[in-house]
Amino acid sequence: MKEIIDMCEVIQDLLPLYEDGCCSVQSAKLVEEHLKTCDVCQGQRAAYEKYVPGTEADEEEDVRGIRQGIRLLVRWRTIGRIVLGLMLTVVFVIIPIWNQVRGMGLTYANLGAVCTAYAFERALASGDYEKAYNYLDMEFRYEELVATELVENPDDQNSRKNTEAITAGIHEVEEKGFSWYNRVCRDAFLQNMKILEEKNEGIRSWANLQVEKQPFGWRVCLNARTDAGTKLIMQMDISGNRIRGFSAYADHQVSQGISGAQEELAAEGKMYEVLYQTPSINETVMEILYGNTDYDWRGLFEY
Repeated sequence: MKEIIDMCEVIQDLLPLYEDGCCSVQSAKLVEEHLKTCDVCQGQRAAYEKYVPGTEADEEEDVRGIRQGIRLLVRWRTIGRIVLGLMLTVVFVIIPIWNQVRGMGLTYANLGAVCTAYAFERALASGDYEKAYNYLDMEFRYEELVATELVENPDDQNSRKNTEAITAGIHEVEEKGFSWYNRVCRDAFLQNMKILEEKNEGIRSWANLQVEKQPFGWRVCLNARTDAGTKLIMQMDISGNRIRGFSAYADHQVSQGISGAQEELAAEGKMYEVLYQTPSINETVMEILYGNTDYDWRGLFEY
């Protein structure tokens, strides 16, 4: 009798594990064999199923709820991935292709040109004018200058005289060579940047990028502001990640920071017509080209 009571105690201790499916195969077999012949343990098992939470029915209902939740999460995750994929496709595939076809806006083809434009602007804004100058394709400007062929007007004596003088100037520039040309252009660029900085017209911020396809490459335009609050429209012609030419025109509708008589000039559109321009146009070179002509080239240098 003692052995039977001890076996019932063992079986009743195992019942919770048995019902939860957590006992070993040998233990489960032992419980099942014992329940076949023991009314006491059968009653204990019935009471356990009746009063202990987490019965098989409850567990199945919980499992169904969990599975439904998981299916819902998986469904929404799948939908989210599809939507994200469509958005990325539009942004990184469709829009660049469309921009490339119409020749305007950001594309994979002009990404290098845009990066060059921003790097040039950052160098100007930080006051690192030497670095900014190195983004300029001055070899192109030099070759363009020395290859210039002028057409004179045979019926205009001044035109013939000016053409001869400028042609002689081009030959003189060619004889001096690119190293000389690059040096005087660099000096002119640095001097111009310092003058603008002293006038409180150094570039400090920019926005509203616009890109347009051109035969030579890409034209990148930015709206910039100076320390004085002047709004500039800056244009850069970029080919092969080098800037062939650039200029910045003042938008006189915004002339904040300019006071007194200068404010009146700015309102009339007479102040700072061109603040920034490619340094290939500089007084040293222009003196050689136009010094003995009737061309009023000095008006280019009125800042």
